[in-house]
Amino acid sequence: MKTTGFRLLQLGTPWRNLSYIIVETDEGITGIGEARVLGKTHTVAEYLKDVERHFIGHDPFDIESLYRRFTLLDFGKAGEVVHTGLAMVEMAFWDAKGKELNKPLIIHCRDSFSDVFDTLSTRETTNPIILHSWTGGNKWTKKFIDLGVYFSISGIVTYDTAHDLQAAVKNIPIDKILLETDVPYLAPQPFKGKRNNPTYIKFTGGKLAELLGVTPNELSKITITNTNKVMNRET
Repeated sequence: MKTTGFRLLQLGTPWRNLSYIIVETDEGITGIGEARVLGKTHTVAEYLKDVERHFIGHDPFDIESLYRRFTLLDFGKAGEVVHTGLAMVEMAFWDAKGKELNKPLIIHCRDSFSDVFDTLSTRETTNPIILHSWTGGNKWTKKFIDLGVYFSISGIVTYDTAHDLQAAVKNIPIDKILLETDVPYLAPQPFKGKRNNPTYIKFTGGKLAELLGVTPNELSKITITNTNKVMNRET
């Protein structure tokens, strides 16, 4: 696979401008990288001209070569914007690689259920979708179930205030449930408010197993199977 071009997409919002770099390849796979560049679109556009000189015709997934080639660029002329541009290009390359390997798109849907649902309803990618640290109630959980997404459940499900989420997880198909820690955040009860630890997953899993009416061991086997499937791993 070879890189054939880059495009800059600029979107203005009431609070900031969003800059996206889209990388194109000769196999039709594209990747997109996003960074927050405030009012400096022209500088990033000029930076892309340098990027094109070094990356057109080369394999976008040779990451070691990627960094070697970036050292040829003049990082000083645009300061932080250049480094931000570097991050955008690398993100775009990894996005394209994820599509090629059929890796999942992981989304944190926070107070944006309608927007995320509308976007995913019209998506063109066939890559699986993981909704990270899912907190939706029955209404949105049922709608997203129809899209065939995976729901990743964090320590929030153990909180006394998480009544809507606790009710909603009972409706999720068993083959679409995942567990996560979100370390160092979202420690489950009885450690709420403290730094999270990977070993605390047993508390999250225990609560989820209780809600689903299965044993913790059964839930462990289910979520391991689901994780291997969604990550396209050999087992």
